[in-house]
Amino acid sequence: MASAHPADLTVGADLTVEADLIVGVDLGGTKILATVVRPDGTIIGREKRLTKAEKGSDTVLKRIVKAIRDAISVAEVTLDDIRAVGIGVPGPTDTKSGIVHEAPNLAWSETPVAAILSEQLGVPVYVGNDTNLCTLAEFDLGAGRGATSMIGVFIGTGIGGGLILNGDLLDGATQAAGEIGHMIIRIGGPRCGCGRHGCTEALASRLAIEHRVMSMIEKGRDSMIQDLLAEKKKKNEIDQRRIRSQMLAKAYTANDAIVRRAVDRSAWYVGVALAGAVHLINPEQIVVGGGLVEAIGQPYVDKVTQSIHEQTFDISHRNLKVTQAQLGDDAGVLGAVCLVRRRLTPTTP
Repeated sequence: MASAHPADLTVGADLTVEADLIVGVDLGGTKILATVVRPDGTIIGREKRLTKAEKGSDTVLKRIVKAIRDAISVAEVTLDDIRAVGIGVPGPTDTKSGIVHEAPNLAWSETPVAAILSEQLGVPVYVGNDTNLCTLAEFDLGAGRGATSMIGVFIGTGIGGGLILNGDLLDGATQAAGEIGHMIIRIGGPRCGCGRHGCTEALASRLAIEHRVMSMIEKGRDSMIQDLLAEKKKKNEIDQRRIRSQMLAKAYTANDAIVRRAVDRSAWYVGVALAGAVHLINPEQIVVGGGLVEAIGQPYVDKVTQSIHEQTFDISHRNLKVTQAQLGDDAGVLGAVCLVRRRLTPTTP
């Protein structure tokens, strides 16, 4: 088993020079973020590009390569200085074979991403599920340092998560573990994007909050959100009806009744899902992150904690730490680097 919580990002005893840089890539449905990372975890090159998933997998893969090459150029190094590349992908992924089983936002199915990119770049490439890797990053480098078992949950447009048991990321039998967002926690609940009903994501994501707030406004309830949306319309912004996390945070802080109720309801449902997981694996720590949590902050984490405590045995949560994630937008790329480090580090009995 790989050692948990190394002091830095050094991959093995021999990786201590500049020529042992690792590239971490966070691939999403709308953007690609590529970074060049030193063994000590310092990001020295960064490049962001649109994914353009609608143009097909070949185009996306070419854009990943271009983003990587551009990040390397920004870092003022060359491909010869790169030891390996790690990539986080939004979908179930076999971390050993590097095959992405399914990535709906990219229209990928059984895509051998690692093999294709490794051939084009000439360096080893390792691929993992994006929210699993965010969890791994928080465990190795962020809020979870010092734990041996941890659940990560990330709330934004959707909800994803990951599980760490005995210091290792749990992939599952078919590399689909950690899908906290698709645990069904309310039978007959609202339809989720996955097609099922009552998933955590359908009840607690930022989109779920948005739908609830807009529903209340359409029923005649007043909210600060109406003024914030009017400002967006005045500025002629493209997504004039989209309620972003920062808008929710502003209204929440101002004690907007509708937003407060919707956000607190989200946190309660996240706690319901996590309570089931706590009873199942009894972790030492839960790390809560994602765009919504970054915007709202500790009040959201406190509501999640309260919900967990209300729905678990005292012994199950007695020493449980529930904390906010620390790594922000860099969690994905740093998680990809952590994956590379663990793949290259010799395992111990």
